[in-house]
Amino acid sequence: MKTIKHTNENLGEVSYEGVNLVVFGGSAKRIHCVNCGEVTVVGVQGRDVGYNFVQVDKCQRGLIAWNDVINTPGRTSVEDIISIFRSQYVEVANNWLEGATRVKKYSGSGVMLDAGADKNYVHHNTVFNTVNVGIGVASGVGNLVASNRIFSQGGGTNGNVGLYVADQYPGEHEFGDHVVAGNKIAWLIRREGDGWVRNDAWLPDLEPALRRDAFAPLPASAVDREKERAAWLKRARAAGHYVPEAKAAKKRGGK
Repeated sequence: MKTIKHTNENLGEVSYEGVNLVVFGGSAKRIHCVNCGEVTVVGVQGRDVGYNFVQVDKCQRGLIAWNDVINTPGRTSVEDIISIFRSQYVEVANNWLEGATRVKKYSGSGVMLDAGADKNYVHHNTVFNTVNVGIGVASGVGNLVASNRIFSQGGGTNGNVGLYVADQYPGEHEFGDHVVAGNKIAWLIRREGDGWVRNDAWLPDLEPALRRDAFAPLPASAVDREKERAAWLKRARAAGHYVPEAKAAKKRGGK
């Protein structure tokens, strides 16, 4: 299988099929991979991204890590910032995912383990103010979701729920054996007649014995976007996986 590599490029929207893909640094609006072997997307900046920032569809393995994605309300219509669809052994780690909002009909989530997503690992991501779901497990078998920080402070969004584990494809795909642990959540939604209320998690299809350790609620008053952002940037830079400005990247095909 051919390997395609992009380093510090401004990609815009790209789609690949039947390759191994490596994207390191630079910027992108959308990266879409179908029937790929291994997909690596690390240290990429996304601003007001497309339908997805990254979607892997029928891919065998991957690493999506240390990416910095910020969407401005009114400028983007995001289905899911990171979508794992009919894929397995994909690690989604240490990303900053902010502001998936619906201008059109799309759902606006941070990370979605969607139809047929099996044995994936989602950990240590920070998700802020996505209009529908922070992180969702909608399908699949044996996924692990751990140690993520998931927040909605309102800010013009009307989020649905911070974290969910619920079979959205009954009878179509296997579902179960998921592990969800150690996530920190403070998720506010606007409910008619009640104003802003908490809706941290919805876990109807997570094993009851696992629900207690699935997440810990954080006080809404303690959530500070600027402090969270500064802490993530410090970690990313220390790890050597962060390109601070997309304008420093070369254009696709340039030097």
